[in-house]
Formats: sequence, structure tokens, C-alpha cells
Amino acid sequence: MKWLWSQIRTSARLAADDTVEVQGARVMTGLQVNAIALVIAAWATHKVGAYWTVVAYPVLMAATYAFYLIRRLRGWNRLWRATSQPHEVAGENRQDLNLHLETTGHVALMYHVLFDVECRVCDPLGQEYVMTEHGIQFFRGRFYANYPYGFDQAPAVVPGRYTVTWVQAKPPGSGKWRVMHSARVDVPALNPAAA
Repeated sequence: MKWLWSQIRTSARLAADDTVEVQGARVMTGLQVNAIALVIAAWATHKVGAYWTVVAYPVLMAATYAFYLIRRLRGWNRLWRATSQPHEVAGENRQDLNLHLETTGHVALMYHVLFDVECRVCDPLGQEYVMTEHGIQFFRGRFYANYPYGFDQAPAVVPGRYTVTWVQAKPPGSGKWRVMHSARVDVPALNPAAA
């Protein structure tokens, strides 16, 4: 249940960010032009009925927010795509989690964008382990991490459900962490043939 509420809160906030970033400038420009047109129309016709068109903007914003909220709740992310998969280490009778997060946009857009990144993994027992950007590798618009290596005091991977959350702090050092992507990954029991 905690996971569900976390996903709903995160999706609601990110949907609001998507709405403002994608539609904000368009709506504000349109609202300003429409306000000027309404004043001129009301002055020229002496009718207040023209002011009802202002209602269209909150309806547009609400519909856009609902659209992005539904997409976010279904796992869509406008900026990032993540993969998390268990990996059996040959000959060692253990598993690792390979974690990747890559931008969906053009890689060149990230060259001069500065932010701190952390990868947080919550194990089946509910304990959270963090890898800071010093252990995360970055190459061609993709972040790489491998659990449990580089995660402070993280135990070995065991069968169960893990939660992987990538967060960023922008500007660097601000301490205000924002979820970039969050997903769950189920780790099956180790294949007996590999043991």
C-alpha cells in the first residue's frame, strides 16, 4: 500500500510538472492574447458574454493534467526510460541487479545540465540502500549502477520484490531530491542449474 501511495504522489507531482512545462508557455501566451481580445470585444460590443471564453483555459489545463496523470500512473515518463533486471553471475551462485536509466531525449541536451543523481534500492525487507553519483557510471545519456556493488552496506540479492528509484538534485548540492523514475523489479529464486 505504501508503494501505491508513493506512486500516486509522485505521478501527481510529475504530471503537474509535465502540464506546466509542455502547456504552460502556450497557455499563458494564449491567455494574454485572449484577455486583450476580450477587453476589446467587451468594449466594442458592450456585452459581458465574451468573458465566458476565459473558462476554456482552466478546462484545458485540467484536461491536460488528467492526460499526463493517467500516463504517469501507467508508467510513462516523458524524460527517462529505465531498465532493472536480475543477472545471474556465472559460476558464483549469486545474482546482481543491473540498473540503467537513460534519457529519452537527445543526449546532447544533457551536456551542460548539472544535477546530482542517486540510485536508491529498497530490498524485499524494506531496507533502503543508496548509491551516490560517485559510484554511478554515466555514458552517452545513460546512467549505470549494479546492486549490491557500490551501495553502502547492501546485502546480497535475494529473491523478492525490489523498488528502484532514481532521484536528482538540481542545482547540484541543493539537497532537494526529485524522483526521476521509480519502478519495481521481481527477482526470482536462483536457478538450481546455475548453483
